[in-house]
Amino acid sequence: MTLMHLIIIVFFQWIAVVSGEVADSSFKVGVLMVDGSVRNRFDIQRIGPAIDIAAESCQSRYNVKLSLLRGYYPKKCSAELAIGRATDLAMNSEISAYIGPACSDDLQVVGRFASYRNIPILTGLGDVLKEREQFRTLIRMSYDLQDKAHAILAFLKHFKWKKFGMIYRQNDVYYTAMADLLYYLATSDHFEVICQQSYIRAANKTILSDLEKIMDTMRACSRSKIIF
Repeated sequence: MTLMHLIIIVFFQWIAVVSGEVADSSFKVGVLMVDGSVRNRFDIQRIGPAIDIAAESCQSRYNVKLSLLRGYYPKKCSAELAIGRATDLAMNSEISAYIGPACSDDLQVVGRFASYRNIPILTGLGDVLKEREQFRTLIRMSYDLQDKAHAILAFLKHFKWKKFGMIYRQNDVYYTAMADLLYYLATSDHFEVICQQSYIRAANKTILSDLEKIMDTMRACSRSKIIF
């Protein structure tokens, strides 16, 4: 049994408990996933089998029937399409829960909508969410970005490195959020971020920026560097 499979089963058992329904309950579940993505590793083609196995296990082991309703949207992440699919499912199908989205920007809007409608939502992401109190019904399987930032600062504090520089990927929601959060927490805890540089990576993972120039700039301003 994979971790994804196990967590989905636990998720639906939790729904059964909090809903106060009997053991043979049936639930409509909206699956919000990108369909046929070239770049996204968490599209329905890759994650779908684990969801199907979990649904079968819920039926055979716990007598909980899940009706998986498609909320797919094509090729790439889209906050507009994600909230549109989520709204359609909530308005027309009386769903009990969402699985997905698996895109950071999409999850921001759908997570707030799910909280407003009091619909449980499970995602493999959630690492870049900042206002945790706005996502009351969210269960996330990823680590927390704030915990990662605290771990980095704890490492620097251990070695008494109170001044450092940051190098991070440009035009990426994860790395931009990480940089902003790390800067905020560092300056709030008597650290000093004395220089920052960003680099550009193309979709094919080719680095487009001049890394030698970036490193020369960083070497001139800081001995300690955080690169992500």
